[in-house]
Amino acid sequence: MSKRKLREVTALVNSNNETFKHEIEEELIMAEDVEEDFDEDVDDDDDVDDEGVTEEEAKAYLAYLNDKVKAEEKKNNRLQPLRFTSNDDAPKRFFNKQRVLTLATNGIHTRHRHLLNDIQTLLPHCKKESKFDRNDPISSVTEIAELRNCNNVIFFEQTPRDCFMWLSKSPNGPSAKFILSNVHTLDELKMMGNCLKGGRPILVFDDNFESKPHWKVIKELLFQTFGTPKGHPKSMPFIDHVYSFHIADDRIWFRHYQVAEEDPEKRSGEENPTELVEIGPRFILNPIKILSGSFSGGTLFQNHEYLAAVQAERDAKKQRMTGSQKRTGNKQKKGKRKEELTTHAPTYLDNVFEE
Repeated sequence: MSKRKLREVTALVNSNNETFKHEIEEELIMAEDVEEDFDEDVDDDDDVDDEGVTEEEAKAYLAYLNDKVKAEEKKNNRLQPLRFTSNDDAPKRFFNKQRVLTLATNGIHTRHRHLLNDIQTLLPHCKKESKFDRNDPISSVTEIAELRNCNNVIFFEQTPRDCFMWLSKSPNGPSAKFILSNVHTLDELKMMGNCLKGGRPILVFDDNFESKPHWKVIKELLFQTFGTPKGHPKSMPFIDHVYSFHIADDRIWFRHYQVAEEDPEKRSGEENPTELVEIGPRFILNPIKILSGSFSGGTLFQNHEYLAAVQAERDAKKQRMTGSQKRTGNKQKKGKRKEELTTHAPTYLDNVFEE
């Protein structure tokens, strides 16, 4: 084997593999020893190449080395990882194990309960839990998530006046608290859009989520909670709907759309533009605070505008007292004045008419 041919073989074989480097180096040493015995006056136009090896022998030796490289790679499992073009080719085992626990407190209103059912329908990777006792501490939700082997939590906390929605990463946090408003369920809207159950969604976020640090934290919570992991056993191998999160008036507006074709009768090879058709549900999230832990920990963000509005409404409620409450207050004040008039400090005239 000539030294030139062996150098070509070395460049081809050792470009991605270092297995046979020492073997090829030995071949080069042998080629140098053999080359000294050849006549230097060999003509270049002969059937034998300039260093005494024919083209057929070089090709055969190159094919032999290539077969040897492939056999050694197969033996040592040095093959490149597989590239999956769709969920059909993906393995059954999935590695992005995101599981979402969904639960609510007892006494939740009908509208909010239907919204929770819609969210459970949209998320194939969620786990349902029975109602949570309102008297129990909210930190025990983290323990329930650990028992159910869930690393994300959607929790609806119902109060006599409002309904709050919690998003949390279990068990280390962070967690965010929102107030729900403008809730419209699937059965209520009756939109024209429709999508297959179990499909993976496309998550669309507004550019304003990158404007402030607390919006970035909320974006990551929404992404990990509402994004269906690829290869989940309960998910389907197609993408036909979109979750939209937009910020307006310092609130998060949620919308759900179907990715539909404008002309479904066209063939697959023809160009067919798509459009978005709303499905539902709808709701608005007003962030109140962000905690460093899961339903606990230090306060990373607090919405002072919301707290000021709540305090102003309480003050206005005190001023809007009913007539009966005002009359009751007036009677109490009148009784106090009578007591003040009838009671006085003792003097020497108090015992004048006593025997």
